Amino acid sequence: MIRIYAYGSIAAGGDYVYIDGSTMLDSGQWHHLVLLYSAADINMANLNGIDLLINNVADSLTLVTASGNGILSGIQDGPSPFGVGVTLQPNDTVSNPAIWYDGAFDDLRMYDRILTLAEVDSLYNEVDTPMVNVSKQILMNVQLYSNPAGELLNVEILNSKNVTAGIYSSSGNLVKSAVFTEPERAVDISALAPGLYFMVFWEGEKSWTGRFIRE
Repeated sequence: MIRIYAYGSIAAGGDYVYIDGSTMLDSGQWHHLVLLYSAADINMANLNGIDLLINNVADSLTLVTASGNGILSGIQDGPSPFGVGVTLQPNDTVSNPAIWYDGAFDDLRMYDRILTLAEVDSLYNEVDTPMVNVSKQILMNVQLYSNPAGELLNVEILNSKNVTAGIYSSSGNLVKSAVFTEPERAVDISALAPGLYFMVFWEGEKSWTGRFIRE
C-alpha cells in the first residue's frame, strides 16, 4: 500500500502526519499513481483536499498519525525536501531507520496546479487514445517545450521534413492542425482553453505522440 508522510512546521518537534492508503499493490506489475493536494480545501482531520488514485481508482485513505495542530490545516508552504520512495526528515536527511521503496519508477511528474479527474483519466488511458496505437508506431524524434506552456508551444523535430501534426483535447477532439517544414517552430496555442492536450505528428509511416499542459 501507499503511505504518505508530510511535515508542517519545521520548528523543533514540528508537526507531521502519516496517511495510509488501503490498496495492496501487486508485485511485478506496473501501477499508475496520482496524488492530488488542494491547499485551499485541505483539512487533514477528515482528509478533505487530498486524494490518491491508483490505476485511475480513488483509494480509501486513513489518517494514521498526526502530531501538532498546524499540520491539520495543511502542509506548510516554504522550502522543504520532497522524497519519493524514501522517508525524509525536514532537514533533508533520510529517516533512521530508512524505509526504501523496492521497485522502479517509469515516469514521475509534478504539476503546479490540481489536475481535474478528466485529466487524470486521460493520463491513465493515454496509450489507448484513438489517435495513435503506440505499439505500431515507427517513432519520430520530437521535443515539446516549455511544458506546461503559455500562449506558445515550441516544437523541435529532428531528421524529418513535411510533418503533419494535430492537437487533440483530452476527450479526443481535434482542436488544431499544423504542417512543419522546418526543424523548429513555435505553435500559437493561445486560443486553447487551459488543460491537457495531446499532439500527434505524422510523416509517412513515422509518427509520434506527445502531451502538454496549456496553462
